Amino acid sequence: MLANAFKRATAGSKCNKCGSVVNFAYIKRHNQECKGIVPTTVIEDNDSDGIEVVDEVIKVVSVETSTPTTRKTNKRQNSAPATIKKPISNDEVVMLSDSEDVVEPLPKKSSTKSFDQPSTSNASGATTTTTTYTKTARALVYVEDPSANMTLPEVYEKLMEQLEKLCSAGSNAGYLIASQTNARLSQSPIKKAPEIEPEVIAEEPQPTSSKATTSTATVEESDGFKPVYPKPQRIPNSGQGFSNIYRPPRHKKDDSAQKAAEKIKPELEADLPETQVLQADKTYGPSYIVRFFWRMLKRVLSKEAGIQGEKAPEFWGDDLRLFYWLVTMSDSEQYLFVRLCLRLRKWLTVDELSKYASNGTSIVDIASGLVAANLIEESDSPNASLTLDEALSRLSRAELNRIARTYKVEHRIKAKDVIFNILAIANGKDVFGRPMLPLVLNNARKHLTNCYRVKEHPLALFNSILTLYCPTHMNTGLLFDPTTTAGLASNLMFQLLQVETHKLDFCGPKDIVKCISIYRNYEELKDYMEAKRIEATMAWDKRSGKYQNMYDNGMIAINVVKNMAENRKDHLERLSLLPHHLRRYTDAWVYVRSAAHTVDAMERLRKYDEAVELIEFLLNTDALLQFCPDRRGFLYDRLALDLGHHLKRKDDSLNACVRGMSDPIVRNKDKLLLQDRALRLDKDFEISLKISEPRHICISGKIIDKYLGEQRINHFYVEKNGEKEIVSVEELALRHFREEQDFWNGMHTEGQIWHTVFGIICYDIIFDHNIDTVWFSPIQDAPADLNTLDFFLKRKDRFEQRLSLLLEESQKEVLKDIMKENFVKNRGRTNAKIDWNVFESFADFEEFLSCIKPEALVMIINRIIEDHRHHRSGFPDLTLWDPATKRLALIEVKGPGDKLSTKQRLWLDFFNKHGVEAFVCRVMGESYKNRQIPNQPATSKKNNRKKIKEEVERQEMEVEDDEIVKIDRVVSDDEFDMEEEEEESDLDFVSSSKPSSSSSMQIKYELRSSSRNKSSPNLIG
Repeated sequence: MLANAFKRATAGSKCNKCGSVVNFAYIKRHNQECKGIVPTTVIEDNDSDGIEVVDEVIKVVSVETSTPTTRKTNKRQNSAPATIKKPISNDEVVMLSDSEDVVEPLPKKSSTKSFDQPSTSNASGATTTTTTYTKTARALVYVEDPSANMTLPEVYEKLMEQLEKLCSAGSNAGYLIASQTNARLSQSPIKKAPEIEPEVIAEEPQPTSSKATTSTATVEESDGFKPVYPKPQRIPNSGQGFSNIYRPPRHKKDDSAQKAAEKIKPELEADLPETQVLQADKTYGPSYIVRFFWRMLKRVLSKEAGIQGEKAPEFWGDDLRLFYWLVTMSDSEQYLFVRLCLRLRKWLTVDELSKYASNGTSIVDIASGLVAANLIEESDSPNASLTLDEALSRLSRAELNRIARTYKVEHRIKAKDVIFNILAIANGKDVFGRPMLPLVLNNARKHLTNCYRVKEHPLALFNSILTLYCPTHMNTGLLFDPTTTAGLASNLMFQLLQVETHKLDFCGPKDIVKCISIYRNYEELKDYMEAKRIEATMAWDKRSGKYQNMYDNGMIAINVVKNMAENRKDHLERLSLLPHHLRRYTDAWVYVRSAAHTVDAMERLRKYDEAVELIEFLLNTDALLQFCPDRRGFLYDRLALDLGHHLKRKDDSLNACVRGMSDPIVRNKDKLLLQDRALRLDKDFEISLKISEPRHICISGKIIDKYLGEQRINHFYVEKNGEKEIVSVEELALRHFREEQDFWNGMHTEGQIWHTVFGIICYDIIFDHNIDTVWFSPIQDAPADLNTLDFFLKRKDRFEQRLSLLLEESQKEVLKDIMKENFVKNRGRTNAKIDWNVFESFADFEEFLSCIKPEALVMIINRIIEDHRHHRSGFPDLTLWDPATKRLALIEVKGPGDKLSTKQRLWLDFFNKHGVEAFVCRVMGESYKNRQIPNQPATSKKNNRKKIKEEVERQEMEVEDDEIVKIDRVVSDDEFDMEEEEEESDLDFVSSSKPSSSSSMQIKYELRSSSRNKSSPNLIG
């Protein structure tokens, strides 16, 4: 075996070009000769030609030797070809186009920096100015701004022309091409050129440019030459799918894969909308995120739909030059920039960025163009904003240990502890009294490989474009929602991808709508973006539990708010005149909201005095009254809690409750919460908000004891045909009412069924595209004013007219036609009101409407639309109906230890007052002592003797559980009293007062008795 291996090693390697077998020692040189690459020596004279001796392996090309006449500014030229004064390095290979093969593997640290060559004098005394240059992914280009010699209007026109070309080229690209062995997304140009023989294409001169083109479909014509693009062909045995880059056949043209693609082409074209996508493989065309960025940039900058209309060039100023430089870069450079903007801003190593490299191009070469354009920064640069903490965090563990040993730091501990100890040493001084920080940082940078990070200003511009395109999706307040698992920009891109792949169809207008235009100049937009950045940082700090960092950022927002209230009252007054739904997209609104979030950080850090002072400032400052008015009830509740529970100032806490209940802006849900707190502080407190207590019934269910560390306390299970199934408490109650009271139509949707009914009845009113300033983007799922009082006021007449049809018997057919049209025409369209899975057909929807009185339905819809922000939630868990008997029941299910929230209590009171049966179902739990989950393997690590004992106990319990005793008893009021607890971090703090003794009721429930457990079932709550 060893002899055979040695024989194979000395046999040589077969050349893929000519097929000959060459010794391994000469295979690299042989490959260079086969590809037309020869050693070249350029000799330099001291005359005016300005040529110097450079020995390197390069491709034979003609190079002009005339002296460049470019200006001495740091600008990129558009003309082609570029005049090359001097190659970058002797150890690097220059790729002149995407179709050229790499001669040698690029070194790990390729030349990515720009070098300033000094001016030299030739023999005749003439001064030769050398232009600054760098190497990008495609060619040697000048490090110059392509718009340096243009005025702003000219830059704007060129930018819009370029975006028009890019968007039109990408609008028809990305058809799904599949084969039997592989599937790729080919990026074919819109206009397909006629097929040409491969030999003809190989002889044609290639278009050259001083910079990389942005797309194979948008290459600029140069010197009268029109580029011709061959038909996509599969590269034999490459495993890379289809490519637009022509590569000549090696020996015999293998078109079997192409014939296979042509064979399946008709069935693909038959269902084109389902297979057309914009997400392309990064090797064969721009990614979908780059295409979407082009589209958003074009719309935001346009004079028709963009911000400031005709004044767009003056609004953006010199940032237009940065946009123009970006869109004229190569696809790989734009893709890397957008990817870095979508990620969390931090230093990333070359290895981490390597997945964003295009085929055959080093990520270092791709990043060099972005560095030259000041879009990203590299850690090797002397001006890089790299801190010691960031440098140490990017080091490998071996390098970190090496630095730790240098400074006598213990390294056999966790990496974060090593970094902490090194930072402590760096904050000191050496024996000469000099600070250690520069020395330690310089040492860390020597061990650190080159890293890249997007710069702050380009990132702010990128987020500004996305914010203006769809401000509702880029609202940083969404980051405080635990269900938001990714960044806002990434979610926006994903939503656009879902739309392009026809997986989502939003209710927003499909035509071009005007962007939000409430910013008079770019400085106001910049202030809003800075406020969003601070709030986003606070949101991520809260998620990671870094409340000290959250507090520090919150103090920045508080200082800005105080400065506005004292020195910029005119600014606050102007913003107060904006409509409510537009005011939320201003810097003042975001800063006030961030200040309110700081209350949570202060309470977590036990700084209750500061929290009280901040809340008093936010509530008592009249200039801030119009900003975040929906949070005033929350602030009053936190004020009363901090004063009464933490600072033991009971009288001040009671006074805060009284002030909150008398505030006209505070809603009933918050007033009820404050009233409950006041009753706990003073039993003689006069009740002003009176609601009736709901009816209660009880059912029983078996529960399994929780595992140690589990969040869910109770696991209920049901038995059927000998099988045991774990169910939720709502599912347990739903099955009970289906079997015991014949409610076979029902579901656990909480308020979704009522929002769906409201949406089907009033779809054309809710999502009316003719309402001004409420639609900003085609991917909106609701009008921007949905959660404001203006939502009802702007549509009041139409809502009243539509609801009147429900009450008029003669208009039933008219209403039915309207509802059916809304149901059929818009079914499946994504919106914030309707869940199309609630009713499978329009007949099911009609059956549900037949079970509810029209008067009650009108009152329910009226309550929703009058204040959607505060009445959209709190509905009972279960909705049950029976079309045969016209019965309808709404049930709020509560398990052991659960309590009613204020919203739930208000909705239950509302339903009962308007003739809709609504009550609370409390589920009592009987402990199931065997911890093994039914029908699941045991996960406990007990010994076999313990397992056998538990199995015997389980079998005994199954026999005893067959004895079911049905009894009747009166449930006393004391069994429903819930213990009041102080919840420091819950927004919806809930308390429940005792029901009156007259509300006792006779109920029937099942008690599963056990001979081992003779005590009564535990009824909690």
